[in-house]
Amino acid sequence: MNSSSSYILFVDHEGHVAPLGLCYHATASRRLSSSIERHPPSTITEIDSAYCPHCLAVHDVASASRLGFCPKPSCLQCPKCFSVLNIIIDDSKRCFYTCGYCDWNSLESLATECADESQIDASVEALGIKMNESRESKKKEEDATYDKILDSLDAFAVEELRRVKRTSHLYHEEISRDWNMKALIASIDDRKKHMSNKEENCFGIGTHIPDPSEEFTKIIESSTVTSLLLSPPSELQPYQLPLPMPLHPRKSRRCRAELREGRPGILVKPKLNPLEGDTSLRSGHGQWFKKDSSAVLVVPRVSVQSLQGNVVLLRVHNPTLGNVELSFGPSSYSGEPTWEGDTTKHWTDVLVDSLSGKRLAEVTLDTSFQLPVSDIMTLQAVEDTFLEMGGKGTLPPQVSNWNGELGWIAQKGDKAWFGFQANSSNCIALTMIIKIAKGSWESSLVKLSGDKEDTVRFDMVLIRDFSDK
Repeated sequence: MNSSSSYILFVDHEGHVAPLGLCYHATASRRLSSSIERHPPSTITEIDSAYCPHCLAVHDVASASRLGFCPKPSCLQCPKCFSVLNIIIDDSKRCFYTCGYCDWNSLESLATECADESQIDASVEALGIKMNESRESKKKEEDATYDKILDSLDAFAVEELRRVKRTSHLYHEEISRDWNMKALIASIDDRKKHMSNKEENCFGIGTHIPDPSEEFTKIIESSTVTSLLLSPPSELQPYQLPLPMPLHPRKSRRCRAELREGRPGILVKPKLNPLEGDTSLRSGHGQWFKKDSSAVLVVPRVSVQSLQGNVVLLRVHNPTLGNVELSFGPSSYSGEPTWEGDTTKHWTDVLVDSLSGKRLAEVTLDTSFQLPVSDIMTLQAVEDTFLEMGGKGTLPPQVSNWNGELGWIAQKGDKAWFGFQANSSNCIALTMIIKIAKGSWESSLVKLSGDKEDTVRFDMVLIRDFSDK
């Protein structure tokens, strides 16, 4: 088995395992939270506002929930390929929508006149009004057709119930003419003969359901079940209306444990302007959020470098701008919480790679494994990633020639390699211990507690996928 089939997942404060890319670090409580979809969740998501991805207009929560789409006539999607539509004026002075990616246009379904270029704005506005009117009329037609279908189904059901009641009533009249056992047996025999002729069962309900009326069949065949605006594009509907542009939400994420303790618990909060942080602006490049507590920015990244049998070589990388002193040790993690309030060591549908979306069907945690406490290793501040392209990214010889040695194998700048002896289980737990002191993990903004040896512990699990052997 190679190292690509082994995964390091971090444990959040609710006991769920998740890749580091889906984790967040709450500075005040020193907890890890995650956006993993397991019960109970460790974070909650709030919608701050919404914006149109085309015109970047911002809408508050109330208007966004009421509209759902951008109301501007220039923000529409192609019903065929879902690209953004353009508004053009042809030589015949017709203003209409056209797609720059495929061959769709609204000439057959939606167009308006435009005398000259000075009337472009008025023509676009008229085009939007005409589109809304067409959309409303189409919606009324669909609603009327839907109501006809419901009325026909109700009439058909009522008629069938009446027929069943009539048959059942006749049966009760037959058996109540003269009450005695002999007459009852004779009535049942007559009823069986009557049922066999009419293909009905003894309760008066036909085993053969009659075909619906011709009028009902015509209504079903002539109706469009799905709305023209929401139906998928097809060659049978070449003149579809443009699709409205859906609004994109601006989401904030909060830690549930922090909220229970009366703190705001904000982990991620985006900026109001969707373009803020883009390189098209003069400043603030890459600063997309008002606050971003993603764990990948402060928690050392741990991955599997190599495997030799049950001996594992870990690679630890410091992502911060300051030194970090850390070590590894045993973990007290006992499993994932259940709906009943207990913990379980048997997990299903475990996400192990957030980029590829790979999941493992079943994972069983071995709680008997206990990793001995290691020595402390100091990782230097993170280096520029582009420096590795100049030849500085080569592995130390102790790592490239690693032959199963244990303990800290090598250290180079912001990276270090640690080897340990695992067992034959596919999932084991260990702990990363980070020292909080001056000169160690200061970039995390975690405040010192005043203890002589202040540390933060992060539980992790090593999962090896033996099916990829």
